[in-house]
Amino acid sequence: MNNIILKQRAAVHKQAVRLLLSGQMPERDHLFNPDSPDQLHALQRFVELMVQIQAKPKMHVAYMREAYENADNNAVRLTFDRAVESCPEPEAVLLPAAKNPVGFSTPAGVGA
Repeated sequence: MNNIILKQRAAVHKQAVRLLLSGQMPERDHLFNPDSPDQLHALQRFVELMVQIQAKPKMHVAYMREAYENADNNAVRLTFDRAVESCPEPEAVLLPAAKNPVGFSTPAGVGA
């Protein structure tokens, strides 16, 4: 929105992932914190948009994330992703590790 990335997050139980990614509308018991109306709304909006554009799982992406944010205010967060790898994954599954991953290298002169 206006060159700003805004995110809404919702923590869900692992057993709910396959149902939600198949297009089932979220229920409170899918949420890790079922008393959060903001998280339920964010999850409902995610599923609505996913169904609307017919989005389906395509890739498994894994990385090591290093995150920084101000201790007094979390309005801005800076992250660095390292050891990025991916592999095709057309199913809605949570993988502990990628199957036959393809790694990505840093372009010459970047991050040296």
